[in-house]
Amino acid sequence: MSEGKSPQLDYYINDRQYNMGYYLADDIYPKWVTLVQAIPNCKNNAEKCFTLHQEAYQKDIERAFDILQAWWKIIKELTRRWSRENLDSIIMSCIILHNMIVEDERDENIDGESDDDEDDPNRSRRARAKIYDGPNLPFNPRTGSISLNEYMKRYKMIRFRPTNKYLQEDLVAYL
Repeated sequence: MSEGKSPQLDYYINDRQYNMGYYLADDIYPKWVTLVQAIPNCKNNAEKCFTLHQEAYQKDIERAFDILQAWWKIIKELTRRWSRENLDSIIMSCIILHNMIVEDERDENIDGESDDDEDDPNRSRRARAKIYDGPNLPFNPRTGSISLNEYMKRYKMIRFRPTNKYLQEDLVAYL
């Protein structure tokens, strides 16, 4: 994000505009604009609801990576020797392969009477654990280098703690 190589986002939550994506994170991460943590000491039902949702999504992601690591040893290995492009290709390949296997198992387990996507109780647990492969959003990384001043501006913007608090409060109110 600091280098300007992230997707352009513009969205509103509770009539407040945001232009950077965010990740749901544990409380071990810093309070940056791009990292939203669960609320440790919830003061009301809205904060409890937000924290429950955030923790549920976190568990889903952990399960997805557990599945990928169980199937492909390459994901368990240290990644320092791989380039960013190779890491992206490896992860996407594993996700695609996993989803292909899930779809293949699903086709084998459906009795053939219906083509709709209703949940089939005969489907295996592994087949129900289809991994989310992301939204189909356009990704247009900026080309060329940016100035040091632009880099520092973005760097500071990402680490601006008050915006983290505003985003968290807006997400709580939205839910």
